[in-house]
Amino acid sequence: MSRGMFHRGCLIVAVVVACGTGLISGPGLWSRPATADAAGVARCTAAAIRLTVAGLGDAAGSSYYSIDLTNMSGRNCSLDGYPRASFVSAPGGHQLGSAAGHDPVYSRRRIILRPGRGAHAKLRVGTSRDYPEPVCGPVTVRWLRVYVPGAAVPVYTGFHGSTCAGAAARTISISRVHQGWS
Repeated sequence: MSRGMFHRGCLIVAVVVACGTGLISGPGLWSRPATADAAGVARCTAAAIRLTVAGLGDAAGSSYYSIDLTNMSGRNCSLDGYPRASFVSAPGGHQLGSAAGHDPVYSRRRIILRPGRGAHAKLRVGTSRDYPEPVCGPVTVRWLRVYVPGAAVPVYTGFHGSTCAGAAARTISISRVHQGWS
């Protein structure tokens, strides 16, 4: 390898490392949205969030839903990671079946929600009929309980479907929060 090729190779490696660590930014492949790096922004609370659920369709024995979170406060707030979700008998009632597992396809990422802006997470609900009845113990659900990432107070929304009451049959999973509505 010639000395000139070695120096060009070192330069390329240095640029890639600098871009990956945020020392160099700008439009293009390695730039990150400005909202992902904002510091000092409080976490979104349940009181600041309006939650809606929209059906996305069915595939491979599961139904998919978008859990849309809208910042209704007058300030920016942040979300990071996965909402916690489970079916419940009623607002404040007992949990039906197991809580949603995390869909690890996407890594955690902090996002900032401006007032009136939204984020979403995708909820997958497996068909309870796919599990043996003695293991599943199918039940009808009417409520979904969602904890905004990092929040201690849940948000409830009406939901019509079925799940397995048996904890051994996990029928739901959820993705991390993503910027924007789906």
